[in-house]
Amino acid sequence: MFDNNFGNPKVQGIREIVLPDPVSYAPQTVGWWILLGVVGLLLAWWVYRRYIQWCGNRYRRQALMELTMIEEQLSRESEPFSAMAAVSALVKRTAIEAFGRSNVAELSGHLWLEFLDQTGSTHEFTQGAGRLLPEFAYARQETLNEMSKETIDQVLALVKDWIDQH
Repeated sequence: MFDNNFGNPKVQGIREIVLPDPVSYAPQTVGWWILLGVVGLLLAWWVYRRYIQWCGNRYRRQALMELTMIEEQLSRESEPFSAMAAVSALVKRTAIEAFGRSNVAELSGHLWLEFLDQTGSTHEFTQGAGRLLPEFAYARQETLNEMSKETIDQVLALVKDWIDQH
C-alpha cells in the first residue's frame, strides 16, 4: 500500500534536524539578579527625585502662567497700569515662595533689586531695565502709560528669565 519509490529518491531516509530549546533571556546567576535589583532601585530613586523636583517647581509654572496672562492683558489694553502693578506683585510672591517670607518680605527699593540680581545671576535689575520694576507697583497711572512698549517688553522678558532661572 505504501510505495517507497514515491518522490525524490535522494532525500528518502533523511530525518529532520532536531533544534535545541530556545535560550532563556532570564539571568541564570544570582549576581545578575542582584545587579538588576540595584539598577531598578536606582531608577526608582531617580524617578522619585524628579517627581519631588517637579512638585517643588509648581510655583514656577504657576508664576509663568500668570505672567503669560499679564502679557496677554498688556497686549489687549492701551493702558498698562493694572497689569504692570501685577508684575511687581508676581515677582514678590514668587520670591517669597522660593526663598521664604523672612528673607524676602522686608526687601524693597535697591535692596530688592540687588536680591533679584543676586538670585538671578544678572545685573539687569540694578543696572538695566529691571530697575523700573519697583515703580510698577507704586507709580502713577500717567507714568506707566507713558512708558514705551519696548521698555515694558524688556522688563517682562527679564522677569520671565528670573522666574525661570532663579
